[in-house]
Amino acid sequence: QKFALDGPCVILGRCADIAMKEAGIDALNVFIHADQIHRAARASEITGETNPNELRKMIIKKDKSRHHFYTHFAAKHWGDSRNYSLSLDSGLLGYDTCVKLIVEAAKQ
Repeated sequence: QKFALDGPCVILGRCADIAMKEAGIDALNVFIHADQIHRAARASEITGETNPNELRKMIIKKDKSRHHFYTHFAAKHWGDSRNYSLSLDSGLLGYDTCVKLIVEAAKQ
C-alpha cells in the first residue's frame, strides 16, 4: 500500500485488488490470461523446461497455488472476470497490445 500511496505504481498479484480496496485506493485491476499452448510456451521461455508434460504440471501447480492464495485471502474466486476492471488474453492479443491497453485504461 505504501507504494500506491506515494503515487502511481504496478502491484502484481498477492490480492492487490483487495488490499487497495480496503485502503480506499482507486486501482485498475487487470487479469491477464492465455490458452494452454501460449502459457506453456511462456513457461518454457522463463524456465527453460521443454518437456510438455513437465510444463503442464508446472502450470497446474502454479494455478492451484494462485487459486488457493486468492480464495483464502480474498474470499473470491481467482480468475473470475467480475473481480477485475480489465481481463486480457495475452495469447490472442500479444504482450505489446496488452501493455498498450493497460496503459490506455490506466490513463482514463
